[in-house]
Amino acid sequence: MNRYISNRTWLMNLKPMWLREKLFWKLYLNQKTTLTLFEQAKLEFAPQVYLKLMPTDVSHKQIAYSGFYELPVSRRIAKLAKAGGLMVDVVANYGYYSCIWAAAGVNNRVVAFEASP
Repeated sequence: MNRYISNRTWLMNLKPMWLREKLFWKLYLNQKTTLTLFEQAKLEFAPQVYLKLMPTDVSHKQIAYSGFYELPVSRRIAKLAKAGGLMVDVVANYGYYSCIWAAAGVNNRVVAFEASP
């Protein structure tokens, strides 16, 4: 098994998630990466969703290694998404929060905008 995949698996299985986040910043932020980590990154708050991420983006790197980004915000969006409805995601970037919202229920809808190509 690829060393990078086994490292990610170890970190993604670690609970509590706040500790996983701290260890990412301490151990993995500056580690050399391989594209395999970023091809199909699994999301902690939307396990049925996989994102293709860029290894040059710090937030993408955190998602690839830990499965989430900005833990308190991710938790809040996941909680709100259970009630369903429409989410308007302005400056959506790569759509991480939109994916959490849409994956939470079949009736959830998302309108996402990103000005940067």
